[in-house]
Amino acid sequence: MQALADGAFAEEILPIELRGTVLSVDDTVRPNVNAEGLVALNPAFPEWGGASTTAGNASGVGDGAGLCILTTRERAKVEGYDVLAKFVGTAVVGVEPRHMGIAPIYAIPKILAQTGLEKRDIDIYEVRVFSPLCKHEALFEERVR
Repeated sequence: MQALADGAFAEEILPIELRGTVLSVDDTVRPNVNAEGLVALNPAFPEWGGASTTAGNASGVGDGAGLCILTTRERAKVEGYDVLAKFVGTAVVGVEPRHMGIAPIYAIPKILAQTGLEKRDIDIYEVRVFSPLCKHEALFEERVR
């Protein structure tokens, strides 16, 4: 909450106007949530047994929106954009829905093998899953955002 109040993520949010309203803050942050309330929430998928996904730890419906301008270096130069990354490939993997969030553990080694790169060749892994899964041995912990 303090980081949101301090504007720590303000530069990462691009305000957009939708039906006359400007959206410029993360609306999935719940300021009145406490540990006792989270513990009391029921699992969203009890049929999976030992399930731990609840309304308190699941992504909000608007979570994960992002913008990436993918273009050539030449076009970036013409438009005055800074080149922040280089796209070298993609890999697709699938896991059972009850294991949601762990696909990067399998996708990252797959794309590294396809491109001939090694873990040490990557400066930053931009992975949008739960942080404990990001820190799996497939990644270098200090390079995960």
